[in-house]
Formats: sequence, structure tokens, C-alpha cells
Amino acid sequence: MEGVARGAGVPIGSLYQFFPDRNALLALLFSQFLHVTDALVEDRFRAVDSAAGLQAAAEGLPESLYEAIAGDPALVEIWSAVQAIRALRHLGVEDSRRMASVLFEAARPFAPDSVDDERLSRVCFLVCDLLGAVTRTALEQGGREGELLVQEYAEMAKSYVSQVLKG
Repeated sequence: MEGVARGAGVPIGSLYQFFPDRNALLALLFSQFLHVTDALVEDRFRAVDSAAGLQAAAEGLPESLYEAIAGDPALVEIWSAVQAIRALRHLGVEDSRRMASVLFEAARPFAPDSVDDERLSRVCFLVCDLLGAVTRTALEQGGREGELLVQEYAEMAKSYVSQVLKG
């Protein structure tokens, strides 16, 4: 907290007026980060009106998210800190559920009747939650290895979702 106060140019007491502890500050910063990434995902899937449109919306999304996060070292540190604090990990899972809902709403019209809503919902959640896990691992690996991990995940997710949507 001292480093944050120093970096912001405010007394540490002022910081504690707004944030009772480090977790509260991290939760706010992480929530702001999620708001930005969620908007990116929502924008991509909002106007989907065909199966091809669904695929086009998903194309390149994992790579775009990875690049956005990797390009901001502060975000990488915030995300790592949130994952290290048990009391804050739920923030990532909650976000995966929100994004899974966006993906579900976009995909549902193109799924055959043989794919029930519960299964499609699970698939959407796994795709979104695993994207977070892969992105964290890729950030730890960094460089070309990180990029390749994200690309590999994107191919796996695309293949699996296509298979599920075929029924």
C-alpha cells in the first residue's frame, strides 16, 4: 500500500480512507480491468446473426485479449496478485460466468435441438474460464511461447465448440 500511495502522490492515510486493505484495492483495479475486457467480448458477440458470424466474432479473440494484457505490465501484476489471494479468486470465476452468458446467448440460436441448454452453458463456461487460465500461463511463459500457447488454445476451443454446435 505504501508503494501505491507513493506512486499516486498521496499520504498512505488517504489511501486507507478509500481502501481498508490491499485486497480492496486489488479488487477495484481488477474489476476495472474486467470491465474493459468484458466490453471487448460483448462488442464482438452483440451483433452475431449467423453461425459464420459467431465464428468470425470468436476469431482472434484469445489473441487480442492476450496482447492487450501482455502489453500492460501493471495489468499482469494485478491479475497475478488477484490469483494469488484466495479471497479474490472468485472475481475471475464470476467474470468467466458473465462472459459465458454472452457466448451462450450468441451461440444458442445456432445450436441444434440435440444440444440442451445446460450442456451449451457448461461448454461456454469452460471456454471462457479456460481462456483465463491459458492467458495466465501464457503471460508467465511470455514471448513467442506465450503467443503459441494462446494460439493453440484458440484452435482447440474453436474445434470443440464447432463439434458441440454440430450436435
